[in-house]
Amino acid sequence: MNIPKLLRPHHGLCIPRFIGKGYDEKFVSEMKNFTSFLKTHPDNHVKLVCSNDVLCDSCIHSGSKECVIGSVLSLDKKCLNICNIAEGTVLPWSKYVLIINEKVSKIDSFCEDCRWVYICKDIHIKL
Repeated sequence: MNIPKLLRPHHGLCIPRFIGKGYDEKFVSEMKNFTSFLKTHPDNHVKLVCSNDVLCDSCIHSGSKECVIGSVLSLDKKCLNICNIAEGTVLPWSKYVLIINEKVSKIDSFCEDCRWVYICKDIHIKL
């Protein structure tokens, strides 16, 4: 098994819908790189964590109150709950992205507090 990449559970919804927009150039660049990596390595394992992951390191909000105790943390826990998966679970990216996107049928209501929902709600992904 490969070394699992740390991943916030809600990023399983963001990554397949990423269209090149983000907080700043550094974040967009990291998101592009990670998204590309997962597309070419779908069997790479991820470890689901409700704390900083590989994408958070490049985010301008990393470690903020919103991420640590606010709506971002709440969204992570909501994702784990709907998937019936425990924090710390390690599984292939291809399996997690399928599970989370099958469970969340209405992205606009599930992610209603996210600042990017206006983009994601109109993106239909193929799994």
